[in-house]
Amino acid sequence: MKKIECEEIRQIKDVPNGEFIRLKRAGKFTDTVYVKDCYDRTEKKYCIYKYDDTNSYRYITGNTEVLVGFTF
Repeated sequence: MKKIECEEIRQIKDVPNGEFIRLKRAGKFTDTVYVKDCYDRTEKKYCIYKYDDTNSYRYITGNTEVLVGFTF
């Protein structure tokens, strides 16, 4: 997959690994930047971590909408 060059909303399952993303919370996108890591088969969810803190992992479902292609 090629890198995303313009700001758009996608489902996490359609975003390539290593891409910067922002999550939606309470109807708007947060300022916290995450990096998509990989799919965890045991959890059956996608693994993401904070850009500033690589030890801060989260697992989210594949149909979660995220913002990609932004500049920070």
